[in-house]
Amino acid sequence: MLLDDSSGYGQGLSTAGPASNADGFVGRAFGGGAYYEARIKFNPNNINAAGGTIWPSFWSDPIEALANTRVPNSRWNAQWPGQATGYVNFDEDDFMEEPFTGNVGYYNGSIHNWYGIQASCGGGWYCDSNNDGGSSNFNNNYNTLPPGTDFAQYHTYGQLWVAGNAANCGHGFVQYYFDGVACTDKVTWVDGIGSPPPQNQPWQFSVMDNQHMDVILGTGHNMWYTVNWVHIWQIPGQGTCVGSDC
Repeated sequence: MLLDDSSGYGQGLSTAGPASNADGFVGRAFGGGAYYEARIKFNPNNINAAGGTIWPSFWSDPIEALANTRVPNSRWNAQWPGQATGYVNFDEDDFMEEPFTGNVGYYNGSIHNWYGIQASCGGGWYCDSNNDGGSSNFNNNYNTLPPGTDFAQYHTYGQLWVAGNAANCGHGFVQYYFDGVACTDKVTWVDGIGSPPPQNQPWQFSVMDNQHMDVILGTGHNMWYTVNWVHIWQIPGQGTCVGSDC
Protein backbone atom coordinates (compact mmCIF):
# COMPACT_ATOMS: atom_id res chain seq x y z
CA MET A 1 0.00 0.00 0.00
CA LEU A 2 1.28 3.47 -0.91
CA LEU A 3 0.53 6.52 1.20
CA ASP A 4 1.34 10.21 0.73
CA ASP A 5 5.06 11.02 0.67
CA SER A 6 6.91 14.06 1.99
CA SER A 7 8.42 15.26 -1.30
CA GLY A 8 5.34 17.06 -2.59
CA TYR A 9 5.72 15.20 -5.90
CA GLY A 10 3.75 12.10 -5.02
CA GLN A 11 6.79 9.85 -5.46
CA GLY A 12 6.04 6.93 -3.18
CA LEU A 13 8.09 4.44 -5.23
CA SER A 14 10.58 5.38 -7.91
CA THR A 15 13.06 3.49 -10.11
CA ALA A 16 15.58 6.35 -9.86
CA GLY A 17 16.10 9.46 -7.82
CA PRO A 18 18.33 12.53 -7.43
CA ALA A 19 21.46 12.04 -5.34
CA SER A 20 24.32 14.21 -4.16
CA ASN A 21 26.92 11.99 -5.84
CA ALA A 22 28.87 13.03 -8.93
CA ASP A 23 26.25 11.56 -11.25
CA GLY A 24 23.36 13.42 -9.65
CA PHE A 25 21.16 10.32 -9.41
CA VAL A 26 20.96 6.68 -8.41
CA GLY A 27 18.78 3.86 -9.70
CA ARG A 28 17.48 2.97 -13.15
CA ALA A 29 16.10 5.36 -15.78
CA PHE A 30 14.62 4.00 -19.01
CA GLY A 31 15.54 5.30 -22.47
CA GLY A 32 14.69 4.47 -26.06
CA GLY A 33 11.22 2.99 -25.57
CA ALA A 34 9.61 0.49 -23.20
CA TYR A 35 6.38 -1.17 -22.10
CA TYR A 36 5.25 -0.27 -18.57
CA GLU A 37 2.40 -1.78 -16.60
CA ALA A 38 1.22 -1.88 -13.00
CA ARG A 39 -1.66 -3.68 -11.32
CA ILE A 40 -3.39 -1.19 -9.03
CA LYS A 41 -6.56 -0.70 -7.00
CA PHE A 42 -7.85 2.31 -5.06
CA ASN A 43 -11.05 3.76 -3.64
CA PRO A 44 -12.24 6.35 -6.21
CA ASN A 45 -14.42 8.04 -3.59
CA ASN A 46 -11.31 9.18 -1.69
CA ILE A 47 -10.21 11.42 -4.56
CA ASN A 48 -10.45 15.14 -3.92
CA ALA A 49 -11.47 16.31 -7.38
CA ALA A 50 -12.36 19.79 -6.10
CA GLY A 51 -8.78 20.20 -4.90
CA GLY A 52 -7.41 19.59 -8.39
CA THR A 53 -5.59 16.44 -7.37
CA ILE A 54 -3.95 14.25 -10.00
CA TRP A 55 -3.33 11.26 -7.71
CA PRO A 56 -3.23 8.28 -7.42
CA SER A 57 -0.82 8.11 -10.36
CA PHE A 58 1.53 5.82 -12.27
CA TRP A 59 3.85 8.05 -14.28
CA SER A 60 7.38 9.06 -15.30
CA ASP A 61 9.70 12.06 -15.43
CA PRO A 62 13.14 12.21 -17.05
CA ILE A 63 16.10 11.94 -14.72
CA GLU A 64 17.57 14.83 -16.71
CA ALA A 65 14.95 17.13 -15.18
CA LEU A 66 14.72 15.54 -11.73
CA ALA A 67 18.45 15.43 -11.07
CA ASN A 68 19.07 19.00 -12.21
CA THR A 69 16.09 20.35 -10.24
CA ARG A 70 17.07 18.66 -6.99
CA VAL A 71 20.89 18.58 -7.42
CA PRO A 72 22.04 21.84 -9.06
CA ASN A 73 24.89 21.55 -11.56
CA SER A 74 24.31 17.84 -12.08
CA ARG A 75 25.59 16.67 -15.44
CA TRP A 76 22.10 15.23 -15.96
CA ASN A 77 19.97 18.20 -16.92
CA ALA A 78 17.27 19.30 -19.32
CA GLN A 79 19.00 22.51 -20.42
CA TRP A 80 18.13 23.05 -24.09
CA PRO A 81 21.11 23.72 -26.42
CA GLY A 82 21.49 27.26 -27.71
CA GLN A 83 19.11 28.76 -25.16
CA ALA A 84 19.64 31.00 -22.15
CA THR A 85 20.75 29.34 -18.92
CA GLY A 86 17.74 27.75 -17.24
CA TYR A 87 15.81 27.20 -20.49
CA VAL A 88 14.76 23.54 -20.28
CA ASN A 89 12.84 21.16 -22.48
CA PHE A 90 11.58 17.81 -21.23
CA ASP A 91 8.55 15.51 -21.30
CA GLU A 92 6.53 14.15 -18.40
CA ASP A 93 4.76 10.93 -19.35
CA ASP A 94 1.71 10.00 -17.23
CA PHE A 95 0.56 6.41 -17.77
CA MET A 96 -2.43 6.70 -15.41
CA GLU A 97 -3.83 9.61 -13.41
CA GLU A 98 -7.19 9.61 -11.67
CA PRO A 99 -8.42 13.14 -10.91
CA PHE A 100 -12.11 12.20 -10.86
CA THR A 101 -14.32 11.18 -7.96
CA GLY A 102 -16.16 7.88 -8.33
CA ASN A 103 -16.23 5.26 -11.08
CA VAL A 104 -16.65 7.62 -14.02
CA GLY A 105 -15.75 5.21 -16.83
CA TYR A 106 -12.40 6.63 -17.89
CA TYR A 107 -8.98 7.71 -16.61
CA ASN A 108 -6.30 10.16 -17.64
CA GLY A 109 -3.18 9.38 -19.64
CA SER A 110 -1.19 12.51 -20.45
CA ILE A 111 2.11 13.71 -21.88
CA HIS A 112 3.35 17.14 -20.87
CA ASN A 113 6.06 18.95 -22.82
CA TRP A 114 7.58 21.32 -20.25
CA TYR A 115 9.81 24.03 -21.67
CA GLY A 116 11.16 27.52 -21.11
CA ILE A 117 12.57 29.29 -18.07
CA GLN A 118 10.87 28.54 -14.77
CA ALA A 119 7.94 30.90 -14.03
CA SER A 120 8.23 32.55 -17.48
CA CYS A 121 4.69 31.46 -18.41
CA GLY A 122 3.11 32.49 -15.11
CA GLY A 123 2.91 30.41 -11.97
CA GLY A 124 5.96 28.72 -10.55
CA TRP A 125 6.70 26.04 -13.15
CA TYR A 126 7.59 25.90 -16.86
CA CYS A 127 5.54 26.46 -20.01
CA ASP A 128 3.33 23.47 -20.74
CA SER A 129 2.00 21.95 -23.91
CA ASN A 130 0.15 18.67 -23.43
CA ASN A 131 -2.52 16.33 -24.74
CA ASP A 132 -5.21 17.03 -22.15
CA GLY A 133 -6.76 19.94 -24.02
CA GLY A 134 -6.04 22.42 -21.22
CA SER A 135 -3.13 24.38 -22.66
CA SER A 136 -2.93 22.76 -26.09
CA ASN A 137 -4.95 21.88 -29.14
CA PHE A 138 -4.48 18.18 -28.34
CA ASN A 139 -7.34 16.46 -26.53
CA ASN A 140 -6.88 12.68 -26.44
CA ASN A 141 -5.98 11.87 -22.86
CA TYR A 142 -9.22 10.23 -21.64
CA ASN A 143 -9.00 6.45 -21.84
CA THR A 144 -12.53 5.00 -21.88
CA LEU A 145 -13.16 1.91 -19.75
CA PRO A 146 -15.56 -1.04 -20.12
CA PRO A 147 -18.98 -0.38 -18.55
CA GLY A 148 -19.08 -1.24 -14.87
CA THR A 149 -15.32 -0.95 -14.31
CA ASP A 150 -14.62 -0.59 -10.59
CA PHE A 151 -11.35 1.14 -9.63
CA ALA A 152 -11.58 -0.46 -6.18
CA GLN A 153 -10.73 -3.82 -7.80
CA TYR A 154 -7.32 -4.64 -9.25
CA HIS A 155 -6.78 -3.52 -12.84
CA THR A 156 -3.69 -3.39 -15.03
CA TYR A 157 -2.67 0.02 -16.42
CA GLY A 158 -0.11 -0.14 -19.22
CA GLN A 159 1.64 2.02 -21.74
CA LEU A 160 3.78 1.16 -24.76
CA TRP A 161 6.39 3.80 -25.69
CA VAL A 162 7.85 3.41 -29.18
CA ALA A 163 10.63 5.93 -29.79
CA GLY A 164 10.94 7.62 -33.17
CA ASN A 165 14.09 6.35 -34.92
CA ALA A 166 15.54 5.56 -38.32
CA ALA A 167 13.79 2.19 -38.43
CA ASN A 168 10.33 3.81 -38.24
CA CYS A 169 11.24 7.05 -40.06
CA GLY A 170 11.12 9.03 -36.81
CA HIS A 171 7.47 8.18 -36.08
CA GLY A 172 7.19 7.73 -32.31
CA PHE A 173 4.11 7.15 -30.17
CA VAL A 174 2.69 6.02 -26.85
CA GLN A 175 -0.26 3.63 -26.69
CA TYR A 176 -2.29 3.13 -23.50
CA TYR A 177 -3.54 -0.30 -22.36
CA PHE A 178 -6.16 -1.26 -19.78
CA ASP A 179 -6.25 -4.87 -18.57
CA GLY A 180 -4.10 -5.81 -21.56
CA VAL A 181 -6.41 -4.22 -24.17
CA ALA A 182 -5.27 -1.22 -26.22
CA CYS A 183 -7.26 1.98 -25.61
CA THR A 184 -8.60 3.87 -28.60
CA ASP A 185 -6.33 6.92 -28.45
CA LYS A 186 -2.58 7.17 -28.66
CA VAL A 187 -0.21 10.13 -28.75
CA THR A 188 1.98 10.30 -31.86
CA TRP A 189 4.89 12.45 -33.01
CA VAL A 190 7.49 12.78 -35.73
CA ASP A 191 11.10 13.40 -34.70
CA GLY A 192 12.37 16.86 -35.52
CA ILE A 193 11.72 19.13 -32.55
CA GLY A 194 13.27 22.57 -32.95
CA SER A 195 14.72 25.04 -30.49
CA PRO A 196 13.00 26.69 -28.80
CA PRO A 197 10.17 24.14 -28.86
CA PRO A 198 7.01 25.46 -30.55
CA GLN A 199 3.61 24.89 -29.01
CA ASN A 200 1.02 22.55 -30.49
CA GLN A 201 3.26 20.84 -33.02
CA PRO A 202 3.22 17.08 -33.66
CA TRP A 203 6.96 16.68 -33.02
CA GLN A 204 7.18 18.34 -29.61
CA PHE A 205 6.79 15.10 -27.65
CA SER A 206 9.80 13.57 -29.41
CA VAL A 207 12.14 15.09 -26.82
CA MET A 208 11.30 12.06 -24.64
CA ASP A 209 13.06 9.82 -27.16
CA ASN A 210 16.38 11.38 -26.13
CA GLN A 211 15.82 11.36 -22.36
CA HIS A 212 15.80 8.71 -19.63
CA MET A 213 12.56 8.16 -17.76
CA ASP A 214 12.26 7.56 -14.02
CA VAL A 215 9.16 5.39 -13.44
CA ILE A 216 7.11 6.51 -10.42
CA LEU A 217 4.14 5.34 -8.37
CA GLY A 218 2.70 7.96 -6.09
CA THR A 219 -0.36 9.27 -4.34
CA GLY A 220 -1.61 12.29 -2.46
CA HIS A 221 -2.90 13.14 1.00
CA ASN A 222 -5.51 10.62 2.24
CA MET A 223 -5.53 8.93 -1.17
CA TRP A 224 -3.73 5.65 -0.56
CA TYR A 225 -3.70 2.95 -3.17
CA THR A 226 -2.49 -0.63 -3.41
CA VAL A 227 0.01 -1.96 -5.97
CA ASN A 228 0.05 -5.69 -6.70
CA TRP A 229 3.05 -5.57 -9.06
CA VAL A 230 4.93 -3.47 -11.62
CA HIS A 231 6.47 -4.80 -14.85
CA ILE A 232 8.76 -3.00 -17.30
CA TRP A 233 9.91 -4.61 -20.55
CA GLN A 234 12.55 -3.40 -23.00
CA ILE A 235 14.45 -4.68 -25.98
CA PRO A 236 18.08 -5.01 -24.82
CA GLY A 237 20.40 -2.14 -25.63
CA GLN A 238 17.77 0.60 -25.91
CA GLY A 239 19.56 3.16 -23.76
CA THR A 240 18.50 2.51 -20.18
CA CYS A 241 20.77 4.00 -17.50
CA VAL A 242 21.75 2.26 -14.29
CA GLY A 243 23.45 4.94 -12.21
CA SER A 244 25.50 6.84 -14.77
CA ASP A 245 26.08 3.75 -16.95
CA CYS A 246 24.20 4.44 -20.19
